[in-house]
Amino acid sequence: MRANKLKSVLCLGNGPSLEPHALAYAGFKVVALDISPLATEIASAWTPSPKMLARAVGGRSKGRGGSVTLVTGDLRDPGVCPGPFDVIIERRTLQLFHEEELPGAMKAVADRLASPGIFLSHSHRNRGAEGMSQAGWFRAQGWPFWSSTTPLTSKTAWLVSTSG
Repeated sequence: MRANKLKSVLCLGNGPSLEPHALAYAGFKVVALDISPLATEIASAWTPSPKMLARAVGGRSKGRGGSVTLVTGDLRDPGVCPGPFDVIIERRTLQLFHEEELPGAMKAVADRLASPGIFLSHSHRNRGAEGMSQAGWFRAQGWPFWSSTTPLTSKTAWLVSTSG
């Protein structure tokens, strides 16, 4: 992200995750959006130690200017966290939408991404095998898929799939 001069990050469905705090520690301006007021409250009350954050970013040095803003809202509402953001990270959130709702949710999120930018989408392989999936949506929209060796020149999808 630093190599491509990306600075702003939207984390979706973050719950009480360490990830937004670690990204802020690394110097990024992070907005973490969750639909659950309780998850946002828990995340707001927790202050991870600098040692924990350093470990989360692989021992890399602390970046300058990082911040975290925690927001409660629906990712489908374009007025909530409108962006644009250089990076959008969603981990196993969009896969929870029903097949008929997924295209609208994907578009609502993708519309917040700057160009160039990275949309990282993480799903479980055993989910979304039938019908529309995040990968299927990106393909249907003609998005390029990013690898760390490819220059970042446009909106790009970076898909991560785990066994769950």
